[in-house]
Amino acid sequence: GVISWRDAPEHVGEYVEIYGTVVATNYSPESDGQPTFIDIGEAYPSPNRVTAVIWGEDRGNFPSAPEDMYEGRYIKVEGELYQHDGVCNIRVSSPDQIVAR
Repeated sequence: GVISWRDAPEHVGEYVEIYGTVVATNYSPESDGQPTFIDIGEAYPSPNRVTAVIWGEDRGNFPSAPEDMYEGRYIKVEGELYQHDGVCNIRVSSPDQIVAR
């Protein structure tokens, strides 16, 4: 089902649709895997945020830079929710997983 980013910790391991406002984005081309981080609800380094992660191998699936497409937007992102270093994450490999308003 569709859940608020605030409720994410209760749904780790589930396939969910998370909604909230993108408060920060960061593309790290120099980091391993060239990740793009899209923080929902709260920004890094807050452990309460939900981060949609787009790996470099998937960036080409987006029509333009994802960090620009979604910054400041209210979005719904779908995927399997997992935790990394105590933060809830969803891997995004396709723009079809994100609906922006």
